[in-house]
Amino acid sequence: MPAVLRSVLLFLLLLLVSVPCRAENTPEAPTPRQHVSARLLYAVPTVPNNCPAQSVLEAAVSNRLGYQAFDPSAAAILLANVEMNARGLVGKVSLQTEERTEGVRELRTSSFDCNELIQSMALAISVALDPLLEASEPPAQPSATPAPGPSPAVGSGLSASPMPAPLPAFAPTFWPAPAPAPPPQASVFPWQLEAAAGVSPSLLPRTAYAASLGLRYASSGLEIGAGALGAFSPKLVRPNNTGVQANAWLGHAEVCVPFSFFAACLPSYVGVVAAQGSGFAQNYSETEFMATTGLGASGRLEVSERWALKLGVAGLVSYAPLTFKTDRSTLWQQPRVLTLFQAGATFRL
Repeated sequence: MPAVLRSVLLFLLLLLVSVPCRAENTPEAPTPRQHVSARLLYAVPTVPNNCPAQSVLEAAVSNRLGYQAFDPSAAAILLANVEMNARGLVGKVSLQTEERTEGVRELRTSSFDCNELIQSMALAISVALDPLLEASEPPAQPSATPAPGPSPAVGSGLSASPMPAPLPAFAPTFWPAPAPAPPPQASVFPWQLEAAAGVSPSLLPRTAYAASLGLRYASSGLEIGAGALGAFSPKLVRPNNTGVQANAWLGHAEVCVPFSFFAACLPSYVGVVAAQGSGFAQNYSETEFMATTGLGASGRLEVSERWALKLGVAGLVSYAPLTFKTDRSTLWQQPRVLTLFQAGATFRL
């Protein structure tokens, strides 16, 4: 009888020890994931006027994330700006939190299609907000340790080591695989008409005043232009009451590499210079061939989608500097290095 009683008591003791262990192994319910929101500051240029409203961008981002991602009272600020330059549109996205600025992205398109750019910006904004989701998850609170039960009996074969705490539930975030680069697109307005006025202190006997008209073709990363330039200089009067006056008629061609608001060029001018002398026993008249090439630089100021102001300078080297002279004296000799300053406007056809 005592042996049976001891067996019953040992069985009850084992039953009491196993109950806390099973309760400790019961997994906790996962903590619901919190949504991260930001305050959106959206700015687009007035030209082109086909950029969608802010609500369109908000809806595109919210559809990708699956919840309303924007709150005017949120602490995080998301900046989404669209800018226009001579080569197309540029979209900039950055996320500013209380600690730092992160998720900075810059998207470019060679066309002036703002709707296409906004869709790409919506994807970039979704990616910028997504890493914050994991950072905003509250730390997993350790579960209350159950009251220790009675120590297992010696020889029962049960271990008294504590059970490991359950892992916190989280949803991993992934950086999306980069989409294949789209083929380069041609500019919406590849042909451009240019008109400019210029001045050159060394092209003709006195300071020359010039006017030019040309046509330019803009492709991906390269611009090719051609046109005509006419220049006039006042009369150069010499000490012996003689003088010379000259006009120039030149053809113009150049190749440029454009940047945002700047272009580096290789210009060339070929044509004739006609000079007329006065104060001589016989009328002096001479026409000379002229050819120059050199380096140039120009800047643009975008006024509208089609109009831009242009300011440029060129340093030219004359292959054979001109010399106007009579049998008795030299009237004027052209320097080898010439400079030309121009200001004008460009109209995209």
